[in-house]
Amino acid sequence: MSCIAKSKKLWILLFIIRAAGLLIGLDRLPMVPTVYPEVIINDPAVSLSQGHGFVAFSLEHSVNGLDKLYAHFPPVFIALQALVFRLFGFSGITLRALSVVCDLATCFVFLLILAEFEKRKILDRAGAMLAGILIVLEPTAMIHAREGRMESLNTLLGALALLLCIRAGSRFGLWLGAALLIGIALATHPAAALMWVAFEAWTLMEFRKLGLWRWLAVNAAPPVVMLIAWLIVYGNRVGSAVAQMRHLSTFAGAPDLRIIDLIESLRHGAVAAAQNAGGLGLIFTLIAFVWAIRRAFDKRPAPPGWRLTLVTLIAVLAVQMLLLRFLIPTSGMNRAVMIFPFALVLAGVALSHMGDSARKPVRNIAAVAITMQLGMIVLYIAQLRHGWNERSPDRFDSIVAAAPAGAQVAGPPELWYGFRHHGRQFTVIYRAMGEEDYWNTPNAFDSWDVVILDPNWPFYEAWRRKASAGRPVSRMIHTYQRDFLVLAKSLSGN
Repeated sequence: MSCIAKSKKLWILLFIIRAAGLLIGLDRLPMVPTVYPEVIINDPAVSLSQGHGFVAFSLEHSVNGLDKLYAHFPPVFIALQALVFRLFGFSGITLRALSVVCDLATCFVFLLILAEFEKRKILDRAGAMLAGILIVLEPTAMIHAREGRMESLNTLLGALALLLCIRAGSRFGLWLGAALLIGIALATHPAAALMWVAFEAWTLMEFRKLGLWRWLAVNAAPPVVMLIAWLIVYGNRVGSAVAQMRHLSTFAGAPDLRIIDLIESLRHGAVAAAQNAGGLGLIFTLIAFVWAIRRAFDKRPAPPGWRLTLVTLIAVLAVQMLLLRFLIPTSGMNRAVMIFPFALVLAGVALSHMGDSARKPVRNIAAVAITMQLGMIVLYIAQLRHGWNERSPDRFDSIVAAAPAGAQVAGPPELWYGFRHHGRQFTVIYRAMGEEDYWNTPNAFDSWDVVILDPNWPFYEAWRRKASAGRPVSRMIHTYQRDFLVLAKSLSGN
């Protein structure tokens, strides 16, 4: 009987804890929307759900053409998000539901991977149990999944592909199924290269069973699937879409695993900064990597396949970290979260089949690690005790109501959700990816009846003077921890 079967009640409890951490205050914390990522990712999904195609029509006058054709991110997540909005409506919950569901499903699939390894004696009972607990309670990826982003979908696709690879043996159909999943992942975000690494490693490990021609076929399939997805979505505009994505990728942050940032944040006791640099997920990933290398030189007898699996997983994690450090553009922890569950599977394998003398200290260290994970989840959710109502997604409704019906409104991305949720047209004053170039032009605000500005913006004074022309009504509106200046030709109630 497997470790998971013997510990069914424990797994259920862990899933309840993670689900609670994902769902409590989902439409409030982080605040809707998380600026800027959720706006730039989900605006085209709203457009698509309303039948307008792949365009970000809230970025009118986009210098990058996003209001004409959207290809900042590949299409799969955005298409699925549009389907969610179409079926269930647009709300603070549906904005993040897809990411939450994918995160929970990812945990479940990785538990199946652990069960498969335990069945093959690659994991012993203690190693499987510990890895499972660490994966389900891993807080950094959980917190990240509370945003409407595509990383949790990518990790789910990679996990499903790995599970099929492990079970495939010589069954070509399963290998092609795994290749299909990796191709879909690549059409979800280019950082799926992190998932592709694990797929490639397993095809190499099973090269003899596959044979040369079948190995070439399954390795050719992912880029072909990715290309087909782009052609289906963009058709004869695929060249323009690829060119736009390549251009916008130049605005992404430089590749960086954030290890130095993490160390500096911990040294200064800056918890929030440490979390943004990878938090416990990155700490446990580095520990797992070092411990696994040490175990690779352990001469203690182990079941067949254990050492090969351990070395393969070490190689996978090493390449993933090198990609994050030198190739894949990053932004906070957004990319690193995709490798954390792979590292924890490696930790489980490295902690299996040890001598009796090592088990007690390992249990003690594991207890501390699990306590830290639980503590992080509790501390994160505890933020909600301050200002539950003020954090509500409708906290900007007073600003929406102040703008006369039919008025052309432009303002900060924080207000995007409020206007979109009420079915109001709204143009985002976007200050990233060079989009601020339009708003710096002399007549940028001429088309708008209402212009809303953030006093914290670096161009605030210049923009305020420019936007005040022809808009005699001025009102400063206070919301939760924020102030916004509303300039208008007229306001409701005035």
